[in-house]
Amino acid sequence: MTVNPEGRKMFCPNCGTSLSDNVEFCSNCGFNIKTGQAPQARSQTLFTPPQPYGQPYLGAPLKSEVLSLILAFLIPGAGHLYVGRLTRGLVVLVVYYGISAIMIMTMFAAIPGLFTGDVMMDGSLEVSVLIAFIILSMIALVIWIVQLIDAYNLTKQYNDTVRRTGQPPW
Repeated sequence: MTVNPEGRKMFCPNCGTSLSDNVEFCSNCGFNIKTGQAPQARSQTLFTPPQPYGQPYLGAPLKSEVLSLILAFLIPGAGHLYVGRLTRGLVVLVVYYGISAIMIMTMFAAIPGLFTGDVMMDGSLEVSVLIAFIILSMIALVIWIVQLIDAYNLTKQYNDTVRRTGQPPW
């Protein structure tokens, strides 16, 4: 670009910024006025912001997903307790074992003479007792499967949050 002999201002042909006389590069976009070449693109590097002042990165330890599943498999609710969800773990524990206790009492009550010693196994278990036992068993099985899945998902959520923030989510 040449200097305008009429005294008018020069403008960058790339971005239109007003320029002073005899400049080689545009101060706004870096366009080379003399050669007419656009500036080279800069490589972008990832920037990680520093930790806030007074807040050192302590990094909570990660929880094992396998151990969480093993605990939940053996003792319903223990996987939740391991991850730190105490209330949910205790609720699962109490409900699962409460239903199991009701199932056991139902079966003992269905066997006539069990507590007096006059047990007569003549196949006289009532159908209603068997239906109640089957329903309670299905409920216990559903609770057991759901708590396994939930313990695994909570462990993954816990680990993802610790990796992202360095702090436990709860």
